[in-house]
Amino acid sequence: MEKLDQQKEAFDEESKLLKDEIAKLKEEVSSLENERNTLSESIKDYEAKASEVEKTKMAYIQDLEKKIQDLAELEKTKVELEELQQTKTTEIAELQKQLEEVLDEKAALSQALEISNERAKDLEGKENEIARLHDELNAMTEAREQLSAELAQAKEDAALLEKAEK
Repeated sequence: MEKLDQQKEAFDEESKLLKDEIAKLKEEVSSLENERNTLSESIKDYEAKASEVEKTKMAYIQDLEKKIQDLAELEKTKVELEELQQTKTTEIAELQKQLEEVLDEKAALSQALEISNERAKDLEGKENEIARLHDELNAMTEAREQLSAELAQAKEDAALLEKAEK
């Protein structure tokens, strides 16, 4: 019986050791489960943050793509504005040339008008001279007519004298 008692004691001891071992293993399992839960939460947090970072990254990429597109549009607009500026510069140069031609023509017309005014004054002076000469001619014509009348009278008088002398 002693052997049974010894076996029982050994069994009890082994059972206690096993129970202690089981308790330690349960604690370790519990600790590992807690660690697993913590890791699971950390993974969920990481995945949420990774998702948020991915969304932010995509938004940033879209923003950059839009900015690149805007820059392309701005570059296109810049080129169009440079072309328009070149066109306007050419048009301004052409208008400047036309303005110079018009100003030259105006100067020539002003000079021609001045010459025409001088000629008009000259013509007015000549018309006055013609009117004076016409008046002189009329006076001379009247004087000639009077002289002709006097000559005719003188001839008549001479003819009468000659008749009277005969």
